[in-house]
Formats: sequence, structure tokens, C-alpha cells
Amino acid sequence: MNECNDETHIGFGNDPFVRDEVLRLIDTHGIRTVIETGTFLGYTARALARTGAAVHTIESDHERYLAAVANLRGYPTVSVYEGPSEWTMPGVTVVYPGPFLFYLDAHWPDSPVLDELAVIAELAPDSVIVIHDVKNPFHPEYGFDTYGETVLDIDYLRDALAKCFTVPWREHYNDEAAGNRVGVLYVEPVRG
Repeated sequence: MNECNDETHIGFGNDPFVRDEVLRLIDTHGIRTVIETGTFLGYTARALARTGAAVHTIESDHERYLAAVANLRGYPTVSVYEGPSEWTMPGVTVVYPGPFLFYLDAHWPDSPVLDELAVIAELAPDSVIVIHDVKNPFHPEYGFDTYGETVLDIDYLRDALAKCFTVPWREHYNDEAAGNRVGVLYVEPVRG
């Protein structure tokens, strides 16, 4: 398994535009805890740790989990969990303080995103949510995930997202892309 000791890889699909927007959201909303699903090798968790927020990252693949644990040694604000995200998220969410940012990137081989959003709706409503690999309607050239006939897009996600908020919310997409060049959906509460 590869290691994430390459300091040139910035996480977030190696996309500085996504990184910068996530960092802006963390700052704007005073995020104290980040929960990432789909750790892979730990690049994104490593970048998130530099924000000062507590980072809890979940990986379901055993080999990737072991690699992430090894790769994230030396990052005391990062905790790595093994298991399906929708089963692991509740335990993490109820123990740690908000406000939360959820970085949802666990999409293969099946998508747990609707189950992940149900956990957020129940345990951490009005959190900031970032979903990676979403169809960007403004940039159809950006990559996105599909599951059989199901496209990971706002039509698929809208009802589940609406249940995650008790206050008004807004959504926006990445306007630029680099690295893996995929669509990213950002959803945030609008207060005041």
C-alpha cells in the first residue's frame, strides 16, 4: 500500500481549489470537528489536521485503514476509524463537539452517502457538508460517481440534504478544478 509521505499531494483529490474552499468553510463557520469518510491513504486528513480542528476519518477498506494509521502517525489531532462510515459516524458525532464539517468521500464500491446524510440529520443538523465526486451541473466536464443507473447529483441528494437543516441552507459547486478534476458540492447553513 502506498504511503502519503509525498508532501506535494495536498489532499482533496490533489485539488487546491477544493482545499481552499474547505479551509474557508472551516474558518467561516468556526468548525471545531471534521468528520471525513473515505480516508484512503490520509492525504486529506493530514491537510485538515493543519487547521487545528479535531479530525476523525473513517475508512472501510482494511488495507487502506492500516496504511492511513501508519501515514497519520505524528498528527495528534487525527483519529482514524475502521468500518462502514454510516455505522461509525454516530459514535464519533455524539462524543465530539460541534460545529462540524462533514467531508463525504466514501463512494466505492457502493455509495453510503444517503445513510451518511441520515446520520447527520439525526445527530448533527445544521453542519457544513462537503460531498466529493458529485455531478457539477455548471461543469459537466468534471468527473462524478455513478452507481448503476444512479448518478451522484443534487437530484439524488436534495431530499436527504433538506433533512440535515433546521435553518436555511445554501449549496454551491466548485467553479475550478485541478488534480482529479471532479465535481464537489458544498452545503452550508445560512444564519442571520
